[in-house]
Amino acid sequence: MALFLGGKSKQTVTVPDLDDRELAQILSMVRLGIGIAFFLFPKRMGRLWTGDEETTATSRMAARSLGARDAAIAIGAMTALEHDGNVRGWLEAGALSDVSDAVSTISNWGHLPGLRRLLGLASSVGGAVVAFNLAQSLGDD
Repeated sequence: MALFLGGKSKQTVTVPDLDDRELAQILSMVRLGIGIAFFLFPKRMGRLWTGDEETTATSRMAARSLGARDAAIAIGAMTALEHDGNVRGWLEAGALSDVSDAVSTISNWGHLPGLRRLLGLASSVGGAVVAFNLAQSLGDD
C-alpha cells in the first residue's frame, strides 16, 4: 500500500501489507502500552483522558483498574497469538471494553473538554471496530 504525503514533491511512502494476526498483535501491543501507562501513572493518564486537573484516590483507583484490564486483555491476546491459540475471545473482550469506554465518554459528554471527548470517542469506537473485525476474521483459527 502506498500513502501519498502531499506537498510539491509528491512523495509516497510504502506501507507493508499486514495480515490479520499481525494487526491483532499490533492492536494488542498498543492496548498493553496504554494499560501499563494507566496502571503506573493513574494520575497523569486520568488527567490526560478526562482533562480534570484534580484527581481523587477513587479516580486513581479507577484508572489503575482500567489499566490492569487492558493489560490483561492484551497479554491474553498476545499469548494466544504466540501459541497459535484462539484469539477471538480476547479480541472481543477488548472490543467490549472499548465499547464500555465509548458509552462512558458519551454519558459524560457535557463534562469533558471538546477535544478530549472527541478523541476519547474516536479512539474507543475505532478500537472496538478494529477488534470486532479482527475477531470475526480470526474466529476460525
